[in-house]
Amino acid sequence: MLYRHCIPKCIWMLQRWLQIGQEKKNKIAQQILHQFLSKRITKSKDMEESHSCLLKELIMKGGLEKDEMVENEKYIRDAAVNLLLAGNGTISSGLCWFFWLVSTHPNVEAKIIQEIKDNCENQEEDFITYLSVEKLDKLLYLHGAIYETMRLYPTVPLHHNCANKSDVLPS
Repeated sequence: MLYRHCIPKCIWMLQRWLQIGQEKKNKIAQQILHQFLSKRITKSKDMEESHSCLLKELIMKGGLEKDEMVENEKYIRDAAVNLLLAGNGTISSGLCWFFWLVSTHPNVEAKIIQEIKDNCENQEEDFITYLSVEKLDKLLYLHGAIYETMRLYPTVPLHHNCANKSDVLPS
């Protein structure tokens, strides 16, 4: 994406149309990624109910039946690509700030730990494997702490937006 911001649009559009240079590499990489995700989505659909993963949560979002899941495979794939490509830097940055803030505020850390102990009663040997969206929805203090971290230290402090043409507001 940085390449497209540095090179004039007419150049990379021409490269994409001719299937040469960086645009050819991008297309091949996109095809490989889509094939990989299609295999993982198919495998996630067939997994046992006890095991949970991000793809399975995307598949089950909205309580879809098996027939409806096939129709939404493109949506699931696109959501997974978005999380993989756009989410890696922002998530790691956000988590770094979150853990730094929690480590510098021991009272907040204690409240988060107590909330997890209170709301996640089933203390299985492998807690993370059996963690579900329903259990996470109960962690309101943790949710608030994450949102406060994002407010104080936004993961995307500079979001490049520009107007296509000038506009005049009615007032």
